[in-house]
Amino acid sequence: IRTARTGRDLAYLWLRDQGEPRAVSDIAAVTGTSEHAIRETMRRDDDFAQVRPEGTWALADWRLPGADNRYSNAVDVVVDVLREHGPLDYEQLRTETQHRYPVSSWRITQCLSSDVIGLTSEGLYDLAERGASPIEDPEPKQPKTIQVRGNVLGVELNVDSELLRGSGIAVSRWLTWYLGLRTAPSTRYFGIAGQPGTVTVKRATSSSQLSSLRVVAQNMDLAEGCKMAVLLHLDTETATIRHTCQVDGCPAK
Repeated sequence: IRTARTGRDLAYLWLRDQGEPRAVSDIAAVTGTSEHAIRETMRRDDDFAQVRPEGTWALADWRLPGADNRYSNAVDVVVDVLREHGPLDYEQLRTETQHRYPVSSWRITQCLSSDVIGLTSEGLYDLAERGASPIEDPEPKQPKTIQVRGNVLGVELNVDSELLRGSGIAVSRWLTWYLGLRTAPSTRYFGIAGQPGTVTVKRATSSSQLSSLRVVAQNMDLAEGCKMAVLLHLDTETATIRHTCQVDGCPAK
């Protein structure tokens, strides 16, 4: 065991002795490190592989189903399949992708919105770099929490722990569709009027998100449970934020 890599070496030797995948909590207990620390150590080391979807950890040379660490996400697998096999119909693509990586049919469908994947003139899926046309989102149903008046698009949000922590907030895909973000990844930025920072609207294959609202919420003294409206001014690429709680029922009071 090397002094500078004690945690890594203990994890490797213990897994080798166990002979089967184990939870990160068990590995952390053996190595005497935090779960986060040993997870990051194993993630950066090609000798370890995470077994999906269980989330346990194994040694890469065991070559277990679901433990192929060549892929960091489902899009990588779909791209690799198309690069190797050429144009495929959906069933062929689904079968080969799921053979390599434990992923649902729904997630594979989401991956098809990636701007590196498209449709050929024959209706088969292939890579955009080979001439396939990227697949744009059709118009989703518009939710009541998103309204448009002229050049202003308003989004109603509840202030929750995720927003206050700075995490991206999942929003209806209608928002990104209306903003022209119809393949993934794609992003638009709106400068916040009257203060530093930007509101970011992002379309990923798995979701649409609004982010960068934590500092604004803090500056406005908003609390968990408050309501806010994000107004995106499409003609100036700016955003204004309003506190929309009723005075009598505001959690921040």
